[in-house]
Amino acid sequence: MKALDSSSTGKYSAILISPIIYFLISIGVSLQISGSNWDIVWHGIGNVETFFTPPHSVIYSGVALAIGSVIGGIIQAAFKIQQQKKNIMWFVLLPSSLPLSLKLAAIGCILQLTAGPFDFLWHTQFGFDGLLSPPHSVLAVGMPTTALGALIGIYSHCSNHSSRKINNTSSSSLFSKLSLIVGFAVFLMVAVGMVLMFTLPFSKGQYFDFNPNPLAALVAASVSIPFILGTCLFIAVRISSSPTSNRIPFIFTFIVAVTMTIQSTTTITSNSYFAFLFPVYLLNIIPALIADILVFRYSQKKKSDSLLSSKMDDNKAKKWCLFATVLVSIFYITLYFPWTVDVFGGYFEPPSSLRTEQFFVQLLIPTILPSVVPVSIVSSLIGSLVAQRLINSRKLIVWLYPGSAFAQDI
Repeated sequence: MKALDSSSTGKYSAILISPIIYFLISIGVSLQISGSNWDIVWHGIGNVETFFTPPHSVIYSGVALAIGSVIGGIIQAAFKIQQQKKNIMWFVLLPSSLPLSLKLAAIGCILQLTAGPFDFLWHTQFGFDGLLSPPHSVLAVGMPTTALGALIGIYSHCSNHSSRKINNTSSSSLFSKLSLIVGFAVFLMVAVGMVLMFTLPFSKGQYFDFNPNPLAALVAASVSIPFILGTCLFIAVRISSSPTSNRIPFIFTFIVAVTMTIQSTTTITSNSYFAFLFPVYLLNIIPALIADILVFRYSQKKKSDSLLSSKMDDNKAKKWCLFATVLVSIFYITLYFPWTVDVFGGYFEPPSSLRTEQFFVQLLIPTILPSVVPVSIVSSLIGSLVAQRLINSRKLIVWLYPGSAFAQDI
């Protein structure tokens, strides 16, 4: 069928924003999730009755960076409109000309901006709050919304870069790939973090107890987190291996490495309680590396085998991507340690004298391996299949970015 042509219709007239804008938005969100993790540790050390804490400074520095980047993107769009439509006031066309990615990021930033003074008032009125306080909930919704907008914007640029050979230099190609890796890792961090916010048993404040039902929280985390990982990682590996986009070998390893960097610097090494576990935590890279090797070896075999039809070849590629995605997703408990283990603690209520890693070892044989791992396999597989269906239909990609190379020939 005829490829979608964004230049032939006014429906798809969004301005292309600089990829640096979206990359900075992702960095801003990464500071927010880093500060949020640190804030949980900070609250665990002692009651915090003030808004002005070091973790909060990191969180709202990230908010400021994300908001500033969104404003920069809007200014860039306005400048481009003014250049193209000199006889029309730029602010008339600006709302309809902003890409969906920047609109999502702007909505998320507005929510985050609202959460700041709301959180300050909450601390002033009620002192120490729990994880799931109303202002934290607003921030939790704003963060994944902003991260999703940044990820869509980064992917849009990568798709245009490869299909139209825009700025086709090694440095710009490397930046595109780095941005896509960071975008996926940051979105996964905040998406999983949002699930954890609603399932961790850390939401009892001075005046309010927002702790969830322990069993419901355990079930929700065990199903939702692998599903999110399966969906996002499958899309990542399929995009990275698509001939119409910048190929990124070992994308699982890179995404997990960025996740581990954020998680370890703010939760593991920054906390003397877990610092000695850092060498063990680094082992999380192994499942991702194995998954990438499997996908890479199949791709190399595919190049040397000319007897298979393209349809059969693509079906086998999807199966390998499914298997690799599930392999990475089932290790979510150790990748997002210690928060995932703390969800189990809300239900099993271990004694305070028992260290988190010791509690994990106790649960490993009787609970995690026979019960949680099978659930995570099924859940991540369903997430991967949902992602595969979305990619096959391409409706989501067309809606998110109609001019992308991934949306052609539909």
